[in-house]
Amino acid sequence: MTKKAGFTLAETLITLMIIGVIASMTIPSLMYNARNRDNVGRLKKMSGVLSTATGLIQVEEGPVDGWEWASEKDIIALYKPKFKVMQDCGTAAGCFPENPKALDGSDLPDYNSDASYHKIILSDGSMLALKSCANGGCQPADYGLDPASTLLGGFIVDVNGLREPNEGGKDIFYFGLVKDKGVQAGGSYSTQGCSLSNPSNGLNCAALVIKEDKISYW
Repeated sequence: MTKKAGFTLAETLITLMIIGVIASMTIPSLMYNARNRDNVGRLKKMSGVLSTATGLIQVEEGPVDGWEWASEKDIIALYKPKFKVMQDCGTAAGCFPENPKALDGSDLPDYNSDASYHKIILSDGSMLALKSCANGGCQPADYGLDPASTLLGGFIVDVNGLREPNEGGKDIFYFGLVKDKGVQAGGSYSTQGCSLSNPSNGLNCAALVIKEDKISYW
């Protein structure tokens, strides 16, 4: 009678243990890379959505240079019809993550509860907090934009909504409506602070991520 070769129980357990160790080392990396790619794709999509909406508004209202906004209500009046809105919270809370963090580990402003921002959730789950800068309260240099430019409004975006990490430079970014240039991604003029060796709040890293098609510092 021919004796059939096979694995002993000990060999099987050792093999399963090795597989488990390898999986524990590779799965987090795969999940990290997948989330990274997803956020990059969502950021590029958001850039396209804002640019397209701005272009459509210019057809109706004329060049951005001539727009005059007094409040975030004026921004919403122009932009909301151009978005696919799932929920509109107005200036109340409920349409932006609570306790967002900056790339440097500090706390970002509480956009969710700040009544100076108009918050909406788009149909793909991304979130927008819109603010008028007509009163001069927005400083372009704070977002890596040309200090000599004039901001009409700002868009704080969370590209994946309430899903983690809810951090600047990872899934929360800034876009500004510049009077003479239209919509610009944060960091279009300067990406200083977009590295883990010298991090900032991360909001001005949108331009770098779009350019490199990756989040190189995460």
